[in-house]
Amino acid sequence: MKSSEFLRLVGFFLVNSFWVNFYIGSFDVQIGDADLLNKTEKLNYARLFTLTITLGVIVIPIVGTIMDRFNFPIASAITSFFGLLWATFLIAETKFSLIISFICYSIFRTFLFTLVFAYLADTLGFKYFGVLAGIMFVLGGVLSFLQVPLVEYASGTCHVSSTPSPCEEGNWKVLNIVMGLMICCTFYFSYKDYITREENKVLLDIASNRQKQLVTLIHAEEPNHEIIQNYRPSSILTNQSYPSKNNRTNNNKPEDQQSLLHSTNTTKAIYGTVGNR
Repeated sequence: MKSSEFLRLVGFFLVNSFWVNFYIGSFDVQIGDADLLNKTEKLNYARLFTLTITLGVIVIPIVGTIMDRFNFPIASAITSFFGLLWATFLIAETKFSLIISFICYSIFRTFLFTLVFAYLADTLGFKYFGVLAGIMFVLGGVLSFLQVPLVEYASGTCHVSSTPSPCEEGNWKVLNIVMGLMICCTFYFSYKDYITREENKVLLDIASNRQKQLVTLIHAEEPNHEIIQNYRPSSILTNQSYPSKNNRTNNNKPEDQQSLLHSTNTTKAIYGTVGNR
């Protein structure tokens, strides 16, 4: 279970972080090939982009609040949503949409890295936190080598042209569409995480109810030792039923008391395991 959760997190991180880092490296070429801005406007938009990224730290407390109140599936879905908005406004290719895309990008980037580190610690613990985080960033670094051929594929000639003569705008719109589709796929991470957490809640509730039933039997005046002896945590998943009245016995033997103690300890162990999830 833990390994599958980590693999899903790695996929979520690699897809989103690849495009986050790709845009920082290709931002100037992309707005230059869009052929929407003159030289002065390009400089102003570059300054605005840098300022917007810096102001992204304002969103960090909001990310923390969302994770605390609504849990990680909602936070990851919001992350993917802002990534999709960013791609959509880039595809629009207008002066106004560029400004909105800067804002969406800044929020998307802040959400992404805050969420990944918090999710890694909450779900997989701190024992191997550094190792797992290192693995993710190494894979992200290796994947970033693909950015160079992608820039070469998408680049036109408008970003190097100093005159208003016709120029090639490149394939940035096609690349941004592909980026948007890939970010859409990361909603699967939010869905699977939600399903996993709901299943864990059900298991926790079942284990809690069985624990209460066992405590009630222990404190009864005449506990039925056969019921307690036959009680096993595996019944949580196998729907094992109690023995019928005809098969019950009230023999208070020493071996029954040992079975009761063993069953109690085993139940506490499984209850604690499910609770930690």
